Amino acid sequence: MTTATSSLGRYAWHAAGLCQSDPDDFFGQNGGSADSARRICTDCPIRLACLEQAMVAESGLSYSMRAGIWGGLAPRERAARDRVRVDVAKLADPKPPKSKPVQKQSRGGGRPLAPCGTKAAYERHQRRGEDVDVACREWREEYLAARRRQPAQCGTSGGRSRHQRRGEPVCPDCRAAHKRAERRRLAKKTAGPSTRS
Repeated sequence: MTTATSSLGRYAWHAAGLCQSDPDDFFGQNGGSADSARRICTDCPIRLACLEQAMVAESGLSYSMRAGIWGGLAPRERAARDRVRVDVAKLADPKPPKSKPVQKQSRGGGRPLAPCGTKAAYERHQRRGEDVDVACREWREEYLAARRRQPAQCGTSGGRSRHQRRGEPVCPDCRAAHKRAERRRLAKKTAGPSTRS
């Protein structure tokens, strides 16, 4: 008991403990059993003070670093209670929010979610049915504005339509692109549905 007592310290209340009669039972020495130690702790008047002192002294240690029966609990039981105490302490005293936004993690713990103001973030908001934030809304407006500003290129079927809408003569590249598109469309139409078996 001297090693365990020295690690946890000796207090005035300790002398009133029932464990003083046979300290070896509490540390498994000389064939002592944990069951007999627990029975002694059940009736001990200082059981809660003993347990509290052990919890404070062993805080943060794994069960393998703990020794003996204290307050009626074995090392594994005290380690489990210590984890719960730490979790409750974290809930009771949350950290203040950080000044800069933290990039959100994905639900599955994989890649971090795309930051707001990007196409991926805008699409994520849409998929989840979330309100679209300002950064994503601005990205979407810029994206749509950029798409509207780009006219159909010459050398495409759309370029031919643009020339016609503007009342311009159709350039040879657009005329050729339109003829190719018409031939493809007619070939699909005359080929009909495929008859695979």
